[in-house]
Amino acid sequence: MTRLLAIVSLLIALFVTFNMKAEAQDVPQDIVFEVFRNDQPFGQHSVSFEQDGETLRARTEIELKVKVGPFTVFRYEHEANETWQDGALVALSAETLKDGEITRFDYDRNREDIARMMDQLLPSTHWRFYDLSTSEILNTETGEALDVTLTDLGWETIQTGAGEVEARRVRMVGNLTVDLWYDAAGNWVGCLFEARGQTVRYQRV
Repeated sequence: MTRLLAIVSLLIALFVTFNMKAEAQDVPQDIVFEVFRNDQPFGQHSVSFEQDGETLRARTEIELKVKVGPFTVFRYEHEANETWQDGALVALSAETLKDGEITRFDYDRNREDIARMMDQLLPSTHWRFYDLSTSEILNTETGEALDVTLTDLGWETIQTGAGEVEARRVRMVGNLTVDLWYDAAGNWVGCLFEARGQTVRYQRV
């Protein structure tokens, strides 16, 4: 009987350990990009993740800045907080500082129209690979739906802080034309776009 209890205890311990490891593996890796403007340092874009039971929280932070001597001539800051449960977006809040103006929104599923939009649209935080048939996303700057067209540009090799990575290039055309790269596991590993006549490039740290 003692031996049987020991075996049962061992099986339970192995089951719990396996589930803990499985849950840990489900948490996306934190993402950090160094951002360059015309190949000059421009700032940083990061996405951090926290798993709490069945709830996944993703926090996006962007800080971009251009200085001429002691003066800051351009500043952009953006923060977005997503809460996911069982693969569904249940809360989203964001704040943006752009052109000297601050915009904010705070969505949850209490309003029927907001819940419907959150059910149908992925937020524009880019860390999740988009289905190529996607025609709208939820713009985290404005809190509104944004029409987009996605095109698969195929696989290519890109440079990251950890070395070269094979990644799938997807072009998103909306209010900007943005090229996004995702590795074979669907992790976001690169970004490139033109804004105000400047080339902005992300390099994964």
